[in-house]
Amino acid sequence: MLSTDRQKGFSLIELMIVVVIIGILSAVAIPAYFHYIVSTRQTDAVQTLMQIKSAQERYYALKDSYANTIGNLDGFTSAGATWSDSKNIYTYSISAATATTFTALAQGDPNQDGNATDCWQITGSTSEPTQIPCAPPNATFDEGFKFSLVSRIL
Repeated sequence: MLSTDRQKGFSLIELMIVVVIIGILSAVAIPAYFHYIVSTRQTDAVQTLMQIKSAQERYYALKDSYANTIGNLDGFTSAGATWSDSKNIYTYSISAATATTFTALAQGDPNQDGNATDCWQITGSTSEPTQIPCAPPNATFDEGFKFSLVSRIL
């Protein structure tokens, strides 16, 4: 007579195969997800800079010069010299303003690692914001560029 008693369940090999498959999927999916989050936050920063440019153009139409602080602009009146988005990922400011042009900056930490490594600027003469190297406080442009490269490598 043949015995029909068989053990039910999974073998160790089957469980290890499942663990390996889950590990491979995680190795691909998690970095892709974080990249998606960063690019979405950058898109939000670019859109906000475009709103600042529109507000600057409205201000110019009324006062014949550009606003020197972001708090003087429509839609940003609750701000002072700087304005942060609702999640405190980017800080926006107007770094230079004259009667003929302005420069608005967005400095942020889209991956939220504690380092502001993503900077964008728009001027009165450009139609789209451009990404620029971030400089740490009180650093010259060259030092800021080196700092930005080192922080991206580490």
